[in-house]
Amino acid sequence: MKTVTIYTDGACSGNPGPGGWGAILQYGKFKKELSGGEGHTTNNRMELTGVIAALEALEEPCQVELYSDSKYVIDALQKGWAKSWKAKGWVKADKKPALNPDLWERLLELCTKHQVNLHWVKGHADNEFNNRCDELAVMESQKFKGEEPPVQEDIPPLEQVTDRIYVFPGEDFNGRDRPFLYFVRGDKLRLAVDAGNSPAHVKAFYAALKAAGHPTPDLTILTHWHWDHTFGLRAVKGLTLATQATNEVLRKVQTWAWDPASMEERLASGEDIQACADCIRREYDDPEKIRVVTADMEINGPVALDLGGITCQVIPQDSPHSRDGLFLYFPEEKALAVGDGESGDYYELDGQYDTRRLETFLSFLDTLDYDLALPGHQMPWSRADQLAELRTHLEP
Repeated sequence: MKTVTIYTDGACSGNPGPGGWGAILQYGKFKKELSGGEGHTTNNRMELTGVIAALEALEEPCQVELYSDSKYVIDALQKGWAKSWKAKGWVKADKKPALNPDLWERLLELCTKHQVNLHWVKGHADNEFNNRCDELAVMESQKFKGEEPPVQEDIPPLEQVTDRIYVFPGEDFNGRDRPFLYFVRGDKLRLAVDAGNSPAHVKAFYAALKAAGHPTPDLTILTHWHWDHTFGLRAVKGLTLATQATNEVLRKVQTWAWDPASMEERLASGEDIQACADCIRREYDDPEKIRVVTADMEINGPVALDLGGITCQVIPQDSPHSRDGLFLYFPEEKALAVGDGESGDYYELDGQYDTRRLETFLSFLDTLDYDLALPGHQMPWSRADQLAELRTHLEP
């Protein structure tokens, strides 16, 4: 087994605020530096991230001599605190929640892969490698200093739906038409369902994730093109994915102007609908600031994703609500994210249901073994209640 020496450090300006991490890996005469950062984070998250990134860079199990100036990291591992927090459902001895469970999960798993010997070093002292890691961390944090701070608004807390799925509550047509956003915590990847209706909505979502000890998603998947699920896309971090059909519509919407006259013209022609225009004016102080972007990746058929400990089947399917529907099925959780697929068609049928499309949709749902539906504009509900409600729209 190879012996690798690792030095790590984290830094944060404001705590929380813009932060960075640095790491140095040494094996014989070889040395490698790693670094990264985030716009809104904490010092402890950066300390943990530096250690995780360094260990994840190792391509095979190794004996690791790990040096860090973080008592938070060293003590929690050396004294078994982190294992105890996990065993108690991420609750500390004082009955308070243990912070950063997402990062601790990853680090504990890495510590089972590698043989890690822990060493605490005094920070900002005479250790050249620790000082270099500090320089890397600070340089990375500086890159984010110009980032716009999180939106100041009342942010609803994230609510846990299943072992790995969480929901961020939204608002209906009487408010800003913010859809319910979902966060799925895999061991390797974190996924978000839909991008929200504005950059402010995305920032609120990310703030709720952070408050609950979760990172920003690695991947965000769009369930359909409608404005309330896509106009936050330009503020999304990580990769984004949609169907080819969704991106095609978004490319068209990119050409739209958002001055009052243009918005009224689209209402008059039927290209847009009044309820959406009203909600857009409530969400945006100035709709002319709207900037529509497309997803990074397109699919035109089913895709299976291994998030680590949970899989996601991404399934394009026409729905009663939108022709470009996309559904996310999580077999291990017996849950199905449906976006607005359960609703009627507001653009073609004034919110009513096309019987043939609804029958096809119900047949599609029958092929999936799920107990919980994750809709876009209400809290999750049971499959039985979902299907009973949908079938009422088949009645004459």
